[in-house]
Amino acid sequence: MKGKALILMILLLLLVNLKFLNAGSTNFVLVDAYWTIPLVAGADNTLIVKVEYKGSGTAEN
Repeated sequence: MKGKALILMILLLLLVNLKFLNAGSTNFVLVDAYWTIPLVAGADNTLIVKVEYKGSGTAEN
C-alpha cells in the first residue's frame, strides 16, 4: 500500500512540475523517461530522465 501511495505522489508531483516546466524555458527537451527494474527483490526502482540541452551557452544548476 505504501508503494502505491508513493508512486501516486511521485506521478502527481511530476505532473505539477511538467506544467511548471512547460511555462518556463524551452532550453531543455525531454528525450526519454523510464523506470529501471531492480536486479534483486526489494531493491529500489530508479527513474531515469534523459534531457537534451538546446540553448546557447552553458547550462547551470
